[in-house]
Amino acid sequence: MVLHLLRTPTAGSDPAPRIGLIVNRRVGDAVTRNRVKRRVRHLAGLRAPGMPPGSVLVVRVSESAKEASSGVLATDFDSCLRWLLDETR
Repeated sequence: MVLHLLRTPTAGSDPAPRIGLIVNRRVGDAVTRNRVKRRVRHLAGLRAPGMPPGSVLVVRVSESAKEASSGVLATDFDSCLRWLLDETR
């Protein structure tokens, strides 16, 4: 899983972060891709309130996500997001 974060200044009336998902066909057939998307979308939705207002997060899901448990996906997502949000870098 790879995360990209764009921090934009909050302009307008909707400072909520936006989240996009990219799931390649190599992840599996349509049923598998949709299952992985639902799981990752749920993880991203739970963590969206902790993201900077007005930011844009793009999540690119790797092929190994089709066999990963929800716990592994959550750990991977959290470590990537924590690294992106780290202010000391």
